[in-house]
Amino acid sequence: SAHRAADAPPGYAHAVVVTDGRIAYAGPRSAAPRDWLGVTKPARRRTGARGRRARAVDSPLLRLRGVDLYRDYRPVLRDVNWDIERGVHWAVVGPNGSGKSTLLRFVYGEFPAALGGLVERHGHPPGTHLEEWRRRAAFVSPELQADYRDRVTVLELVVSGLRSSIGLDAPPTRAEVRCARAALRRAGALAWAGRAFHELSYGQRRIALLARAL
Repeated sequence: SAHRAADAPPGYAHAVVVTDGRIAYAGPRSAAPRDWLGVTKPARRRTGARGRRARAVDSPLLRLRGVDLYRDYRPVLRDVNWDIERGVHWAVVGPNGSGKSTLLRFVYGEFPAALGGLVERHGHPPGTHLEEWRRRAAFVSPELQADYRDRVTVLELVVSGLRSSIGLDAPPTRAEVRCARAALRRAGALAWAGRAFHELSYGQRRIALLARAL
């Protein structure tokens, strides 16, 4: 018995996934859902002559129901209901002070919601520290760009994303350098690796921070 597939010992051939007190999957390990925690409901039988089972639908990456968000003990957003599905891109728009940054920083896991709402993060069991979620998510913002005053190279900036830090307290490892260079290559910014971050233009800095997020 285990909370996560990664916690189970090697060598087993079959798996049973239980959720909400019911069996959501039972069968060969090779055919089990890729993320066992993503199974929220048992597959239901379709109506029809053959009575085939419908496949379980993956849960959203993020589900919010009745969520209230506060800043400095003041309500900023009330009764937020939102599903972020896989492969779907959202634009959050609104005037200054409307709560856009608060919402996005909450999604990233920088601070929790008020008690009473439902928050489900895919692959993040209830009660797990938000630091675990931030290891799987990335955040780029104008505030981060303005606050990053450390005199670092672009390569060091990207490495800091692996550590979820502002600046570095130790030199990058070889593995971190390889990972950072790969991210810079994906962003088309590998040529800037040795340049000082503060010397880049505004747009170049944003691209470097996107590489850091990658």
